[in-house]
Amino acid sequence: METNIIKYLKPNFKPIVFLKTDVKPENALEKRKGSYGCLMTKIAKVIRDRETFVVSEESCSCPGAMPGFGFGSRFKEEKDIENHASFLSFGLECAPNKESFEKFLDNKPKARREFFRKRGTYPFKL
Repeated sequence: METNIIKYLKPNFKPIVFLKTDVKPENALEKRKGSYGCLMTKIAKVIRDRETFVVSEESCSCPGAMPGFGFGSRFKEEKDIENHASFLSFGLECAPNKESFEKFLDNKPKARREFFRKRGTYPFKL
């Protein structure tokens, strides 16, 4: 499909589409219910492999993705929202409460912790 958005943005990858439906497509991949994990790795796989991936309220355990997919917020406190906003943007550099964000990162795998502590120091090409 050719669109003006593709024509002007010239992305490195073909776009993907999010559709809301009550029917799970045949052969669609889905995260195991009850398992925890960030959906960004699954979305990256969809972009790379062009596979169909299904997200349901039962299989979506990522607190950052829940509101984005229309499943409501599971954040308990304002600091949880602020920490996730920093996590999804420029990391420690933009965190309103750097100490709270550092504690948030302490629960993440080492590579992810290091990435988000340094993230805002890298020049980004927009």
